[in-house]
Amino acid sequence: MPGKLRFYDCHCRVGSSQKQRPETRLGWDGLSRVFAHCGIERALVVHAHALELDPLEGNRRLAHACRERPELLPCFVLLPQHTGEMPQGDKLLAYLTEEGASAVRLCPRLHRFSLAETWSGNLLSTLDEAGYPVLLAANEVGYEELHGVLRAHPGLSVVLLRPWYRDARWLYPLLEKFDRLYVEISLYQPFRGLEELALRFGPERLLFGSGLPDFDPCATVSAVRWADLPWDWLEAIAWKNLSRLLKLGA
Repeated sequence: MPGKLRFYDCHCRVGSSQKQRPETRLGWDGLSRVFAHCGIERALVVHAHALELDPLEGNRRLAHACRERPELLPCFVLLPQHTGEMPQGDKLLAYLTEEGASAVRLCPRLHRFSLAETWSGNLLSTLDEAGYPVLLAANEVGYEELHGVLRAHPGLSVVLLRPWYRDARWLYPLLEKFDRLYVEISLYQPFRGLEELALRFGPERLLFGSGLPDFDPCATVSAVRWADLPWDWLEAIAWKNLSRLLKLGA
C-alpha cells in the first residue's frame, strides 16, 4: 500500500444510552483511544439522548460536546414539524446552522412517524434544498419506503446505515436508479461484497462507518484496508467520500 489509510467515520454514537450494555460505555477518553487505535481521525456523531429521549436536548448536548472536540461532527436527530416539537422551514435551517449540524438523522420507526410525503415531505424538501445529508438506519426504513423518499426528493443525499449483507436484491436497484444514495458498509460484508459494490456502482457511493460504541470498528477497518481495490478507491471509501459529502475539505 502507498501509505497509511486514514478514516472518517459516518456512523458513531456518543453520550449515555438507556439501552447501552456496560461493556460499550466508552466515555470520551475511551472513544478517543479507539479512534487512535483504528486510525479514525474524524467522526460524524449522534447523541444517544437525542435518539432515545429528547431530540432537542440531545442535539444541544451534542453541539456542546463537539465544540470542545473538533474531531467530532454533529449529526442532529430531527422530527417532522406537525406536532410542534421541532422548528420548520427557515427556522429549522437557522437552528441547524447556528448549532453547527453537519448532517441529520431520522428514525421513523423509533420515533413513530412515516417518511411518506404526508408526514415528512416538508421536512425532506427543506433538507433537500439546503443540502443536508440525511442518515437512515436500514432497520428504521423499508426499501420500498426508501424508494419513495428518493423518488420524491431526487436531490437529497441519503446515507443508508448498516444494510445487511443479504440485502443486495433490495439495494442494487436503488443504487442503479438514484445516484445520491450512499451505503455505510459496516454490516454489508459478504465475500468480496465491498469490491462488487465499488466496481458496479463506483467507490464514491460507499462510506466507512463503525457503529461505535455498539460495534467494534476493527472488522470494517480491516475490510477496507484489505479490499482488492485501487488505493485511491480505498481512500475514497475510508474518508474522502464523507469529507466531500459534508463539504469538509481535505
